[in-house]
Amino acid sequence: MLLTFRGGVDAGNKSEFLSGSVINTIGAGETLVLPVPFGCTPVVEAGERVLAGQVVAVSDNEYGASLSSAVSGTVVKATASRITIENDGENTLCDRLEADDPITLLRDAGVTDRFGFSAAQKVANAPALYIISCVEDQPYMVNVQALLSCRADEFIGGIKLLEKISENAHIVICTTPDLSEYASKISEALMEDERVQFLTVSGKYPQSWPHILKRTVTTEESCEVIGTEELCNIYRVFKTRMPVTEKIVTLSGDCMRRAEVFSVPYGTCVSTLIKAGTSFKREPLKVVKGSVMNGDAIYNMRSPIDRTVSSVLTLFDHQHRYAGESHCISCGRCDNVCPEGLSPGSIIKAYKLNDTATLSRLSVSSCTLCGCCSFICPARVNLPLILRSAQLMGE
Repeated sequence: MLLTFRGGVDAGNKSEFLSGSVINTIGAGETLVLPVPFGCTPVVEAGERVLAGQVVAVSDNEYGASLSSAVSGTVVKATASRITIENDGENTLCDRLEADDPITLLRDAGVTDRFGFSAAQKVANAPALYIISCVEDQPYMVNVQALLSCRADEFIGGIKLLEKISENAHIVICTTPDLSEYASKISEALMEDERVQFLTVSGKYPQSWPHILKRTVTTEESCEVIGTEELCNIYRVFKTRMPVTEKIVTLSGDCMRRAEVFSVPYGTCVSTLIKAGTSFKREPLKVVKGSVMNGDAIYNMRSPIDRTVSSVLTLFDHQHRYAGESHCISCGRCDNVCPEGLSPGSIIKAYKLNDTATLSRLSVSSCTLCGCCSFICPARVNLPLILRSAQLMGE
């Protein structure tokens, strides 16, 4: 049975990670710029030498996720928001992580999901249920396909580790119909495991968002969602005792003949990733860091890759999504696709009237800015922008 949720959109055709393809590696550039994650504080200063794998920003939270350098070299600049490191090309490794406690190890290793949420916090919550998200719900992205194809053993090892760490927890592995072929090795290996269950969920957007996946799969309140890459990283950290310093990133878009997947050192600039691509068929007019649905168009190709960037899309887009924007025609399509059950059309009317009482009644603060409403809007209204302004007005 295919499980689904109210609202959402089919965001279009998905790319395919071709059989026989690999996850490519990219060498770190001469300079890495590490954005300091929210909730972290730099612990290095300009002029200081760092080693590959050394923690450069610690979590302010006991159950957060620290940030480590992908290279050895010299800190050029360190501010509250960014750490710039000049790579010495020697890749001198720091000592392995020594923490025996799983939660401390995950924190020091900097394991997070693609939204930046800490694996240490999830494990510390001691949930009764782990939902493993093997969901690809957006055009062009093939991260999950690549990981299930190339790192199935790490995925299976991660499941075993979660069972060991959380002795009483059950595990549900969620895949979409188009990923069944990639998950076959995993299902065969775990078929006899009574604590593991496989479920098929819809591939419409935003099925992969943790709160949507929880809503689709279970009514269990003691529940945490673990991403595919996050699970593989958990296994790698316990096996190698080294921190996470690279991100799996899809390089794709309509300017490429096929999607390519790379393991990218934190702090690598977008231009380095694009230069590594080998299947371009034309020059892009637009580059998006992130997804089609809620990524950001960038014009500075030195923008860095951090642990929340899952894709870089190269698009030959003659017309911006909001070009030719007209007035709302009150068709109601935005109401039908809102996963939170809100009425974007009514919210916008209240916003234009400065009616804060109605905004509160319409629960504008519950909007997650997923972009489903703007995707379906025939008038091409930039709804997320207006909805965010309405949220600020309602505060």
